[in-house]
Amino acid sequence: MESFRVGVIGCGHIANKFIEAVSLVPNCDAVAVASTSISRAEKLAKKYSIPHYYGSYEELFSSQLDLDLLYIATTNNFHYENIKVALKRGLNVLCEKPLVMCESKARELFDLAKSKNLFLMEAMWSRFLPALKEVKKQIADGKIGRVTSLYWSVGIRPNEDHRVYRKELGGGALYDIGVYALEVLSFLLDTDFNVENYSVEYDRGVDIKTSIILKARDITALIDLRLDTLLPCFAIIRGEKGYISIPNAFKAEKAIIATDDGLCDSIEAPYVNGFQFEIEEAIECIKSKTFESSVVPMKDTISTAKIFDQIIKER
Repeated sequence: MESFRVGVIGCGHIANKFIEAVSLVPNCDAVAVASTSISRAEKLAKKYSIPHYYGSYEELFSSQLDLDLLYIATTNNFHYENIKVALKRGLNVLCEKPLVMCESKARELFDLAKSKNLFLMEAMWSRFLPALKEVKKQIADGKIGRVTSLYWSVGIRPNEDHRVYRKELGGGALYDIGVYALEVLSFLLDTDFNVENYSVEYDRGVDIKTSIILKARDITALIDLRLDTLLPCFAIIRGEKGYISIPNAFKAEKAIIATDDGLCDSIEAPYVNGFQFEIEEAIECIKSKTFESSVVPMKDTISTAKIFDQIIKER
């Protein structure tokens, strides 16, 4: 079977994880990497035996390589321009989260992809995790009854020079960790949320403490994000007949279901590298000429970007 050929731009930690996932997918190969630093590109290429590497993104875009998919792993501030150039060069695109940082740019890029019959998807790998897919099924089957509320907390404390504190790189709690909460909650309930209230504290131009109250139908969701305090990544979904708790929610490997009748079940679905599932989705969509993922549809990415617009006032 002919190999599915993937190119990568950006050579940071997340690109390494993605390339490792490529090796887990049958008949899929990373064949090119590009960075703004030729030494970084060469180092990554040699690490994973990738045959082509470039010291600029333009070199990869202008190459004669027949790529089936381009994975974009640059910082948030570059996503819009990188995606736009890639689509104009006729490349299918899988881009790291968040796809872009505002609704208008998300709509523009999806319109461009559609006009060229190209695949474009936000790399929201959490939506593909077997544990979360099973949680979604249990909710849909009425295991905990009608859902009434949700809570999601996550707090990290990176080094002071980390990119999340840099406004010019698209840093901030909402873009970096909040996007998981927004995307996973809407996935689990198959609904869009609207912002009812929020509070934000800024430092160095980025949000470091963000709390959001969301509403969808008669469901209330509270999201608590921190870049200055360690908090467990934890989600709990409450229903009229019980609840589902998900530790380490955006990397979920397990969940606990407790119901009012005293029953307690667990979901366990370990994985090696969750990125392989989104790669498999991209391959299936592209090979079948289905240019939009049903797991991460454009309407959900646009809806999340709309929430960004309502909350982030400092850009």
